[in-house]
Parts: sequence; C-alpha cells; structure tokens
Amino acid sequence: MSLTAKQQAKRTKIIDEVLSTEKSYIESLEVLVSTFALPSERYLDSLKIKAQQFEAADTPPTAAVPDLYTVNELKNQHNRIFSNIAQLLGFNKAFYGELMDSFKMNQGNNIGGVFAKYSAFFKMYSTYTSNFDTSRGQLQEWMDSPRMGPFIAACEMQETCFGSHGGGQKTLKDYLIQPVQRIPRYKMLLSEVIKLTPPGHVDHENLHRAEGIVSNVALSLNDDMKQIELRKKTIDVVTQFDALKLTRDPLLLPSRFFVKEGVLKKVCKGGKKDFLFVLFNDTLIYGSPKMGINRTAPNGEKIHSIHRR
Repeated sequence: MSLTAKQQAKRTKIIDEVLSTEKSYIESLEVLVSTFALPSERYLDSLKIKAQQFEAADTPPTAAVPDLYTVNELKNQHNRIFSNIAQLLGFNKAFYGELMDSFKMNQGNNIGGVFAKYSAFFKMYSTYTSNFDTSRGQLQEWMDSPRMGPFIAACEMQETCFGSHGGGQKTLKDYLIQPVQRIPRYKMLLSEVIKLTPPGHVDHENLHRAEGIVSNVALSLNDDMKQIELRKKTIDVVTQFDALKLTRDPLLLPSRFFVKEGVLKKVCKGGKKDFLFVLFNDTLIYGSPKMGINRTAPNGEKIHSIHRR
C-alpha cells in the first residue's frame, strides 16, 4: 500500500519536526553546558584555588572566599545539578548528525534505522532522570545562597538565554527539565511517523523496532521518577512521626515505601479519637499530634507521637 500525496506530505512534515526539534534541543543543551555548567565549574575551581591558598596561609575564610570544605560541597552540588548533561550533549550531536545525513540520502526513509542504531545510548537518560529530583533540590539551595544565587542569576541574563526565536528569557530550571521531556517526545514523534508508514515501506520494521526500544526506555524513566516520588513521599511522611530515634526497628527502610494516609477515628476508652493512619507496603502505623508541642516536621506537617506499628 502506497501513500497518497497528502499522506506523504504529512509524513515529511513529521520527519521535519523530528529534525527541527532535535536541532532546537541540542541548542538548549549547548546553552546549558556553555552558559551554566562550564562557567559555574570554572568559578568554583577558582574559589577552590583561593580557599587552598587561604588555608595554606592560615587565613580565615571571608564572604568572598569560603573555607575549603564549603567549596568542595559546592562542587559536589554542581555535579549533582548537571549530572551527565555533557555526555548527553555529545550523544545527541552525533545522533542528530546521522539523522541529517540519512534524511539527505534517503529523504526520511531511514529515520527508524538511525533510531534503532542509537537505541542503546538512550539509556544514558536514565542517569539524568534518576538524579533529576536531587538536581532540583540542589538547584534551589544554590538559588537561595548568597554566593551561587547571584552567579546563576547573572548567567540567566546572558544573551543565549533569550534565544533567537523570541519566547522570552529561559532560566536554568527551564533548561534542566528538557532532557526529562525528550524521550517521551521521541516516542510521540515515532508513533506519528509509523501511522504514515505502510507495511511494505523500507523503514517500517526499523520504525517499529525503534518505537519499542524508545517506549521501553520511556517506561523505565517513568518508573524511576515514580520511585523517586514515592521515596520522597515516604521520607516526608516518616518525618511527621516522632519515631526517627527508633534504632532497633527503624521506620525508614530502603525497601519501605508509602501507599496511603488518612485520618480515621479509633474507639478508645475515653471515646472516639482521631488518629493519623499511614499505610506502607509492609506495615501500618498510626499516631496523634504530640501534646504540648507546636513543632512541625520539615514538610510543614505537625509532629505525631507514634502509637502502634
């Protein structure tokens, strides 16, 4: 079965979108690396040299030059914020180059073949995605700090952050989320191309193979994000209970994750009382607001005394 002229035009338009969005995505990765990752790395390297000099001269740290421990922690935060973004940029440049070569040689009839060829490299995104929640937290710490906050704000005022196609200024946060969104975008675009690729087409088999691989990667990344959110929620819930001091049978375990929580009434000797019940995958706990204390957990919830597990 062959495509009508209208279907062929639509197919070509979708393949053009694959190429144009990949080009724009690479430009964003380049901004992320050249405007944020590398300048902040150089800035921290210069701070480290000064901190080492201060330490060698037994000079106390200042507002401009912190102690060596603080600088090293800032460098560790830098690694967590930017993760493997430089490796992703290198991969996507090579991937885009081959997409363009294939389009020129085959008029878009080997897009699936290129995706299939590079399929193993898409798994590199799992490193970035699994680290993304930590990256967001570390970035917020940077933006709130008197040293890194102004530095990043200055980077965001660079011309590269305003782009050449309008749309306003983009922040570091805007750039950091783009790799998380890219794999699902590949899946959507491949699905659209497949709809306009008949069974007898030379790229039909490769497109289906590529879609299957990208779908599996997207599913794995989604599961990673869900696990991260579950883990974060588990920690948030546990901090509501005055039970972190338990050591023989700790409440927070690597294998334990939150399922559901809610306030229920329990029949007690003095009548019905409200308790906060929390269901985990392997245990159920409940408790009541701690009497004589107005303290709250880091997530803003009231501290509860644990009653039973």
